[in-house]
Formats: sequence, structure tokens, C-alpha cells
Amino acid sequence: PNYRPGDIGTVCAADFFPDDSSFMVGNLGCNRNGFKEYGNYILKMVLRKKKANQIFTYGSISKEEAKSLADHYGISIIAYPDRRNKVRNNSKVFFYHYVGKLFRKDLFIPEKRGGEVYGG
Repeated sequence: PNYRPGDIGTVCAADFFPDDSSFMVGNLGCNRNGFKEYGNYILKMVLRKKKANQIFTYGSISKEEAKSLADHYGISIIAYPDRRNKVRNNSKVFFYHYVGKLFRKDLFIPEKRGGEVYGG
């Protein structure tokens, strides 16, 4: 599912997402006028309801923000840059996750193995 951080309807729509499902989180344009805090609040409500094990973000997320979400909700995060930053700054896709007790930010390199995608 594609989660919309600025739309309170997402919280109700999450009732129809399968439990433990991964979902996409768009956070573009969410940094002005306190909107980012509102989007984070709604994201946390959805994560509490659905207990996702992984989310995909498009737009920016800092390592500190990713670690906070990983610590609190036990998720890993794959972060895709928005198109403008991908083209202009040659931004990469990152995989935020724990390896043992160490939180890592690794370059995400998809490899297809039996139909699944792995970070590396």
C-alpha cells in the first residue's frame, strides 16, 4: 500500500492493509510549517496499528529519524530519493537496518533471489 503521511484518512485506510505488511511512505513536501511533525504523528499511528516489519520511503529521511523508527517499531527502512535529488545530486537508495546491535545505513543494491529483493 502507499501511505500518505499528510492524510488522516490513511489511519482509517490502514485497517484494510494486511497486518505485518510493508508499505510505501511518501514524505515529499512535508518539511514546512510544522507539517513534518503531523506526518510523523500519523505515520506512528499507522505503524502501531499494522506492525510493519519494513517500510519504503521516498523523499528524505535522516539516519537519526530512521534509527528512531527502527528502535521504536522494530522496522527496517529502504529510502529512495525523490526524482529531483536523484538526477541533480546523483542520490542513492539506502537501506537502514540493524546488524546485531549495530544500526547501519548501507547502499541498497537489489538482487533478485527467488523473487525476493535483498539489501547489501
